[in-house]
Amino acid sequence: MKQIDARKYFEINHVSTLRMAELAKRQGAKHFIFLSSSKVFGDNQHHLVLTESTECQPSDAYGESKLVAEQDLLGMKSDQFVITIIRPPLVFGPGVKGNLIRLLKLVDSAWPLPFGNAQANRSMVNVDNLIALIVHLLNKPTSGVFHAGEATTPTVKELVRAMRLKLNRTPRLVAVPQVFNKLGQVLVPAQMNRLFGGMILSNAYTNQTLGFVPPFSFETGIGKMVDWYQETKNPSSKDRSESC
Repeated sequence: MKQIDARKYFEINHVSTLRMAELAKRQGAKHFIFLSSSKVFGDNQHHLVLTESTECQPSDAYGESKLVAEQDLLGMKSDQFVITIIRPPLVFGPGVKGNLIRLLKLVDSAWPLPFGNAQANRSMVNVDNLIALIVHLLNKPTSGVFHAGEATTPTVKELVRAMRLKLNRTPRLVAVPQVFNKLGQVLVPAQMNRLFGGMILSNAYTNQTLGFVPPFSFETGIGKMVDWYQETKNPSSKDRSESC
């Protein structure tokens, strides 16, 4: 949630990306893949199923910088220079950072958690499925905009429950009265949206157009992430000795 100068986002996500693409094109590259973000849709379209053709309404500098990069890159495409845009939602897996690692640490506590009625669906993508999509596109260069994602879209409650079960903990999910959720939306709206808000990024068109099937299940991805978390939290004596 740290505030960052908007110019940094545009300098890196837009200007630097365009320079890289122009250089690649001059040097004879045939295919350029850009990892954009679901943030191009903004934070105010929770009631929609977001497809590749949904109007983008970015609500911050990060989303805006990704969107203008998409638009300018697609303007460079030709029969000799394929431009692929991939929009991932929240990426999870080993090495995860940001809000998701904070949530994982919270889930690893013994406290009851207020996610019993967190029924909003939240699109995510396992990093292994994202890599598989990139490799698929490397083998099948296709210009256009595509969405990364899982085969299913879990609810926030299902996400927290899956992590707790993998940690061998009782779910202990408590339903919080709506009045507290509404109070949170007033006091800390951004944090509440990240914890309880929904976001459905449809990848049906992408999978059908490309003939792609995410090879790893949601549960497998959560399992690998939790295993990594436990290994980094409790390194073995062998690992400790090797690091000395």
